[in-house]
Amino acid sequence: YLNQNGYDIWVYTAQYYSADQIMRLFRHYHVHVTGAVTGTARKGPQNAEMKDSIEKLMNSKYQSTFHIDRESVLYIKKASGEVEEYPVSVDSAWSTQVIDIIGKTAGTK
Repeated sequence: YLNQNGYDIWVYTAQYYSADQIMRLFRHYHVHVTGAVTGTARKGPQNAEMKDSIEKLMNSKYQSTFHIDRESVLYIKKASGEVEEYPVSVDSAWSTQVIDIIGKTAGTK
């Protein structure tokens, strides 16, 4: 749904997987992912540089973002700093709830 509607998909994890491992996993399931940020990006001496690089990319490219996890969807409008939180239930209708939330808020970009 996200790819078909023109959204870039970034995967964030605090675990110490490599970005290549994450990308391979999603390719295995035929999911196009724009990029991955993992715990390894925050580990070691290059962590501040990596963080700055990612923040600059996100701020220059995206005016608004959706942050999706198991329990909620956050919609963040960069210009105003406004954050809208939408809870989702962890059940078989999870993906439908997420799609509905994105569909309803997409007109407010």
